[in-house]
Amino acid sequence: MKDQQDHPVCVAHVQCWLLIAYFESRNANFSRACVSLGRAIRMAQLLNLHQLDRDSNSSPPSIFPTIMQPPQDWCELEERRRTWWVAYVSDRLLFATSGLPALIDDQDVFTLLPASEEAFQNGSPEPTTTLRDALRKIDTTPSTCGARVMAASLFYQASKTAPQPNWDNLDDGEYCQRLQGIDHGLSALADMLPADLQLPQSSACQHAVFINVLIHTATMCLHKTAAQKAKCLQGPEAELLAQESHNRMFSAAVKVLDVFQHTRDLVMALQNPIQDYTAYIAALVFLQDFSVGRSVQSKCDALFLFGILRTAGEIQAVARMLSVQLGAQLEDCGIDIPEDDEIDLDSLEAYRTRRNRG
Repeated sequence: MKDQQDHPVCVAHVQCWLLIAYFESRNANFSRACVSLGRAIRMAQLLNLHQLDRDSNSSPPSIFPTIMQPPQDWCELEERRRTWWVAYVSDRLLFATSGLPALIDDQDVFTLLPASEEAFQNGSPEPTTTLRDALRKIDTTPSTCGARVMAASLFYQASKTAPQPNWDNLDDGEYCQRLQGIDHGLSALADMLPADLQLPQSSACQHAVFINVLIHTATMCLHKTAAQKAKCLQGPEAELLAQESHNRMFSAAVKVLDVFQHTRDLVMALQNPIQDYTAYIAALVFLQDFSVGRSVQSKCDALFLFGILRTAGEIQAVARMLSVQLGAQLEDCGIDIPEDDEIDLDSLEAYRTRRNRG
């Protein structure tokens, strides 16, 4: 693609800006990361990467006619699809963790989900489906990249259930139906993950860790909103919804803790900013449980997650930032913060070894 005074834009430019955005986010330069990601997404849309599998006769008119050559083979087409979906996942995660408006509208996406790693590496064409169809009925095993996309999309949907200005006027039946739909999607995706993405047997695989913690984080966010909604309701249904939501949040937080329990390298597990965020959200759930019932186990679990965030924060900016926030919240609940020399990998490993919820 080329304007009269601009240099041509290609897929490599999109990939470059995605990498820049990821680097900036890992270093907690979030405002710059947002701008870089926005640039990558707009470049991808200018190249029509979001409509790679749309019938050309049904495409809307555009003032940006593309001059990008058709893919030479299926592998090149698959590379373009994967580039688009990396941008899509990044956009969804940015909204879910920052509240900034998403740049991508699902209704405009006509690119099939990525194929399996084996098919891509071997150059063997493999049929896939659209994201809409994949989420409409989750009854088949997704590819690794496809599972990342689906988990990110469900995380985005869960985050969109957060309180709105017209919260009190929201139809209760419609809200509950929407909540149940997202919750069912998260459970179905977890059940349909291939063996190499299931935990704890694949705890050494970063793809498996990322996808599973994303599912659990979405579950925590979804039911946190449901618990807030329950406060606006009346009668026994409200109490039942609040208790069920608390139980689901707590169960998801325990599963997040289990992920870190089985991860061989705790610091490596927190190299991804989203996994830092997950540890932080899970710690808040344990902290809430401690505040209500003074559970010693929840206090210890919150301190364990604080410990791994602080330890990872020695080399990871996002973990360091979140550990400071979590430390302040722990102190607000009357929990003493361990000194720096009291937290190291050996002490964390010792806690992992002896922890047993029965």
